[in-house]
Amino acid sequence: PGSDLLWFPYGPLINSINHYGSSPNTPNVKIQWHADPIASNEDLARRKQYHHPELLDYTPERVARTHGKGLVMDVVAIRDIKEGEEIYLDYGRSWTDAWKAHEAKYKESATKLEGGEEESYMPAEEYNQMYSDEPVRTITEQRRDPYPRNILTACRFEEDWIEDENAEDYDMIQYQSWNTQTSHFNCLLPCIILERLEGEDTTTYTAKLVDQHHDNESIEWECHIFRAFEYIYTDIPREGIEFIENAYSSDLFLPSAFRQPIEVSEGMYPEHWMKQKLRRRTTSAHVATPEEIEEEHQFKRKDIEPSYDKEDIKWKKFASPREDL
Repeated sequence: PGSDLLWFPYGPLINSINHYGSSPNTPNVKIQWHADPIASNEDLARRKQYHHPELLDYTPERVARTHGKGLVMDVVAIRDIKEGEEIYLDYGRSWTDAWKAHEAKYKESATKLEGGEEESYMPAEEYNQMYSDEPVRTITEQRRDPYPRNILTACRFEEDWIEDENAEDYDMIQYQSWNTQTSHFNCLLPCIILERLEGEDTTTYTAKLVDQHHDNESIEWECHIFRAFEYIYTDIPREGIEFIENAYSSDLFLPSAFRQPIEVSEGMYPEHWMKQKLRRRTTSAHVATPEEIEEEHQFKRKDIEPSYDKEDIKWKKFASPREDL
């Protein structure tokens, strides 16, 4: 509190240390700026180093403008910690007060989704467990009886069935049957359920695959599909379709989700980072020296080109000929 600077930590331990809560738990660690040189930093170029203590001497405005630099925070024991004892941190008074206020207002049974309507939120994982045996609604049925806003239908398939090398030779609409694939569960993409065919013994579906986020590197390249084509997937059994979370609609993005910065220890921020100093600063803006300008140029954020070929048809942005689907 008392500063406009908010740091975003991304180390592997940051999500593993809880607030100490209430008695009998007490904080047993604190965070502080790293003081000694980091061994792995010694042989690295300045651009690739983790800890840049010169940031502590920068004004808040300059810190906010600086790219490519960061600071390392150490988690330090403040008392003896027994083997097997959980690590606890004090998140600060403002965090504690905000959490208490959140608990008082939170209603688990009725959370408000985007759009203002009161709905009962259910994660996609639970939705799959509850409705795994029920028929999947087609796009036409969903217009009358829609799924919750956070739920999308998704289809399992083996891989993109258009070969990258010969993509230009394929027709604009491509069909593939579940029955011609051997490994059905390699890939998962959102899909629009076009048709449900109910037979005497089995029910199958026809769907259109949709690749909404071509830059999503968590999806294997073989599972991404070309934007220029319509992928119609036929003979899909019920087990080949599941429910997934719509982008930016999980419980983390609900308006009622709890968001509050964790406080750093008192005295950890330099005095010139505090708000009262900012208010006093009127015309005495810092003028960068030639050395500082040269250093900032070295750390300037680059417009990195994506690794894929811009001409690759998978990445072309022209619209689908069937935008209604």
